[in-house]
Amino acid sequence: MQASLRRQLTTWLLTPLVLLWGINAWVTYQTAIESANLAHDRTLLGSLLAIAERIAVVDGKVVVDLPYSALEMLESSVQSRVYYRVSQSNNRTITGYEDLPAPTTKLEVAKTVYYDADYRGERVRVAAVTRQLYDEAVREPVLIQVAETAELRQGMSRQILFDSVFKELLLILLAAALMWLAVNRGLLPLEMLRGQVHARDSADLSPIDAHLVPVEVKPLIDAINEHTARLAQLISAQKQFIADAAHQLKTPLTLLRIQADFATRQNDMPAVIEVLDDLRKNTEQVSHLVDQLLILNRAEADSRPKLSSVDLTDLARRTTFEWLPIALKKSIDLGFESEQPLLIHGNEFLLRELLNNLLDNAIRFTPASGHVGVRIVRRDAWVVLTVEDSGPGIPSQERDRVFDRFYQIQERDTSGCGLGLAIVREICTLHHGIISLHEAASGTGTVVEVAFAILAVEPAT
Repeated sequence: MQASLRRQLTTWLLTPLVLLWGINAWVTYQTAIESANLAHDRTLLGSLLAIAERIAVVDGKVVVDLPYSALEMLESSVQSRVYYRVSQSNNRTITGYEDLPAPTTKLEVAKTVYYDADYRGERVRVAAVTRQLYDEAVREPVLIQVAETAELRQGMSRQILFDSVFKELLLILLAAALMWLAVNRGLLPLEMLRGQVHARDSADLSPIDAHLVPVEVKPLIDAINEHTARLAQLISAQKQFIADAAHQLKTPLTLLRIQADFATRQNDMPAVIEVLDDLRKNTEQVSHLVDQLLILNRAEADSRPKLSSVDLTDLARRTTFEWLPIALKKSIDLGFESEQPLLIHGNEFLLRELLNNLLDNAIRFTPASGHVGVRIVRRDAWVVLTVEDSGPGIPSQERDRVFDRFYQIQERDTSGCGLGLAIVREICTLHHGIISLHEAASGTGTVVEVAFAILAVEPAT
């Protein structure tokens, strides 16, 4: 099940608010308890002082004229209970509830203390103070206690908590509604973008306008546009490949058919063998053309080939040796020269095809007893691959056009298909390399240089 961005945003925005609301409710409750205790402790203190003022010594005995106002101030609509006790230090009760719990610590004279205790199965809050009676007959201080059950305090705490939490809950609900509206408004550009993309024609691969979306979404749109551009490039390459293949294969295949028909009409074997030999040569040429078309299509379609560390020196050496039998067949001196292992960041398959096409052209157009040389050198931050031949060379006015597809210099060997240097340039572009053509120092022949950025240099062993 796919997650909703709208729901996720709302959840992530509301969850912290709900958590903070819960934390604030707990803090508010603790504060409410403290506030209730403070308010009711003052009432207890008032009752305590009212009783203390009515204590006297009559005929050597302590008497208490308990004022009604001392307990009246503790009355409430809530059914709370009030207890009191006046006693002397020998634990003798003068008046009040004898079993009311005494303070657990020793009290200082005239200093009021508050403490909680359990009394008659209930939790009570007790205020206590000792008072010294200045009479020769009574030297011991008098302990005065007033206690109240917790109903009033709890009710007040709950009321404070309810009022605070209810108001905050209303604010959270209002915030949730505003957040929902804000999230919907924030996602509106994406909804509009979805509608525009949905309304597009299937062949429309134009870039999406990134100005229609928020800044945070722009990197995603840029990535989609980049992917769409690669897809458009791939489709264009496929269309071009089909067009090129149809155009270039039409004539050779027609020729093959004519030669096959001609061979079937021959009566003598030598003529048949001659036609079959031409048929074989043309078949090889068509096969070479198909191979070149496939390689060119792969190079053009793969705008992001898989790259790795490649020792160009080793690759060039092995590829050169593979062409040695073909060069020897034409009595061509094929040589290889390198200083040291040199690494570049590249695709080994495509780099091998680049070398194959350069060597194929060099050997094809170099006359018998000529020479072809392959050299790998380092120039500053570049690894330079050089293929030099002693062929007829390429006129300066033709050096740009020879990279075009199917272009062949007139009055030259036409056994090729005119795709070799086009493939070389495409592979060079994929590797961010630089290719150039020069005239050989001897005055005849061609020098092809391809420069790649160096990756690392391994020490010679």
